[in-house]
Amino acid sequence: MIAMLILFGFWIEAVSYFFVILLHEFAHAFVAKRLGYSLNKLKLAPYGAQLTGNLDGVKWQHDVLISIAGPFVNLIFAFLFVALWWLVPATYAFSNVFVMASVFTAVFNLIPIYPLDGGRALLALISSKHSRKQAYRILKVFGIIFAVVLNVVSVIVLIFGHLNPSFIVVSLFIFTSTIIPDKNSKYERLFSMTHRFSRLKKGLQVKEIMIDDSMTILQIMRLLNPNYFSRFIIIDNSFKKIGEINELELETLATKFNKHTSMQKLLDR
Repeated sequence: MIAMLILFGFWIEAVSYFFVILLHEFAHAFVAKRLGYSLNKLKLAPYGAQLTGNLDGVKWQHDVLISIAGPFVNLIFAFLFVALWWLVPATYAFSNVFVMASVFTAVFNLIPIYPLDGGRALLALISSKHSRKQAYRILKVFGIIFAVVLNVVSVIVLIFGHLNPSFIVVSLFIFTSTIIPDKNSKYERLFSMTHRFSRLKKGLQVKEIMIDDSMTILQIMRLLNPNYFSRFIIIDNSFKKIGEINELELETLATKFNKHTSMQKLLDR
């Protein structure tokens, strides 16, 4: 798409959108890393990046913050350049396209339709009250309705003699992403050895947490905090210690067993 824009003389737009989208995605990655997660896959598209997959291990509050980080940074940069116009009016000539691209990218991605950032944030909010599965179903219906409406609009516009491929491309993007989510694109916990060693240079506090043996791997993972090295003391109904596990061992278990497996079942093996 960038090559086509440059070929038809829209090189300023091509460069502007390229950097706007990069800033947008780096903002997601930066906030995710600060919260203890990383983006393991990134798909750049003309209308942003598609981030989908099973996010059951991510706290819904963190998911909201990661989701809005991209649009927020776009709006910040747009605001800074507009402020610069007042100080140095000559900068308007080469930065107005960048500002428009930033605003469009932010506003479009804030539409509450999955897998856009607004939809991801809405998914996280719904997940705080309902199961992730129910939240996906609700947003899937919204996504399909929105895609159908865009298709109808594109047909109406075409009938009146104005071909606008943007409506068609966006509707297809949302429709396919809603129907066939990419299971390989997701947030993963960033409790890697590199991350731990960087924290050790400043001192990494060890935090002990007492848990019931009925808790699942997923429930325990939600207690992890990147600012601590967590060690879990497993107790039974009589408050008797029956086992112990640290976060490194927990992550190993998460790759070998179903995340809904309880500690009691694992200890019985």
